[in-house]
Amino acid sequence: MTKQTSSWSKRKHLRILRSRTVAQNEPIWPKYLTPYLLLIICFTALLMIYDRETSLYSTEFSANHRPILKLLTLAGESHWTLIPSLLVLLITGIQSVSAMAASDKIRLIKWRIWSAFIALSILGTGLISVLFKKLIGRMRPVGLNEYGAHKYEPFSFDAVWNSFPSGHSTTIGALTMILILWFPRFKSIWIILGIGFGLTRLLLGKHYASDVLVGLNLGLIATLLLARYFAKKGWLFNIKNGAIIPETMRRFKIL
Repeated sequence: MTKQTSSWSKRKHLRILRSRTVAQNEPIWPKYLTPYLLLIICFTALLMIYDRETSLYSTEFSANHRPILKLLTLAGESHWTLIPSLLVLLITGIQSVSAMAASDKIRLIKWRIWSAFIALSILGTGLISVLFKKLIGRMRPVGLNEYGAHKYEPFSFDAVWNSFPSGHSTTIGALTMILILWFPRFKSIWIILGIGFGLTRLLLGKHYASDVLVGLNLGLIATLLLARYFAKKGWLFNIKNGAIIPETMRRFKIL
């Protein structure tokens, strides 16, 4: 017992938390995502046909509600989530665990990995969104009356050409998936809220409906794939019957 305690105290860092059942044989890309992605592509193409009409109608409909919409759309600002998660990651990362009790070490590392997961989700999806914005270069609805809904200038660094996909909607999609993974019992509520917050970008005339649809699904899918990667590594999640399950504290062990 003394030897084990001594060996434990000499370790500089704990290895990653791993679930008792590691889903190593599960693919990161599940089969059901392929038909879903094809459906989203088809629906996006359909929406783009009517982007002009939906944009004009939406901005006219929301003209008297802009103050509340401007407040609600702040949910899509990535810094609200990214900065706190990075701070938690920094604080938990610099803390020494050598003198902690085993339960406290587990709790600390779990917070560390959760904050890393959230930061990677928000930052990663944001970078992907920016990449698509630059590659596609779609003009925002501000130029709708003059140029129509399909004016493009790829590789432009002017924000007016950053319409597709919606960055705010991408962040909202990522947050929605994080909440679904964290509190799966309220999945329907998170989806409804995610769609509602995403639609503020359309109602404010900042993006087209197709921009919002792609942004939301980019955040959802990328965060889901990240969670499945974590599950394969045995970090925070497990996969059971194809579904991702967040592991409880009692089901973790330190290796």
